[in-house]
Amino acid sequence: YRNQRPRQGGYFVASAKVFSSWTELRAEWLGGGSDPSVEIYLEQSELKKLPQDWAVKGTVDSPAKVIQMKADTAGEESWVVESPRAGFFVRPVLFEPAWRCRLNGAVVPLVAAHGLFQAVWLPAAGRYTLDFKYQPFSRDMGA
Repeated sequence: YRNQRPRQGGYFVASAKVFSSWTELRAEWLGGGSDPSVEIYLEQSELKKLPQDWAVKGTVDSPAKVIQMKADTAGEESWVVESPRAGFFVRPVLFEPAWRCRLNGAVVPLVAAHGLFQAVWLPAAGRYTLDFKYQPFSRDMGA
């Protein structure tokens, strides 16, 4: 897959396709024809991080407004997203377990979009504040 668009800092996606494994997901993604700005790919194993009723239904009438509030400063980044419906905010930063996210102040899980990037489930239409923070285990241990 080669993205022909200018790099975005983050974007909203209201559609997801689930694959049983990374191998299956990768083959579909690299096979061409996919558009990560329209549909994200998730491995089956990521579903345990989402609420049971996470499924996206219907169509999107209008795009989300995504506004970056602060520049990335030493492992912290904040966003404001106005979502027209339930869906995913995708941050094209490598998925890594040391990243944490708060959605309107509450800790929420990050899922691996396309097996590579960070995504957060937005449960309904509305305005959300997302705060990302890098917290490696070594920092927690005082290293």
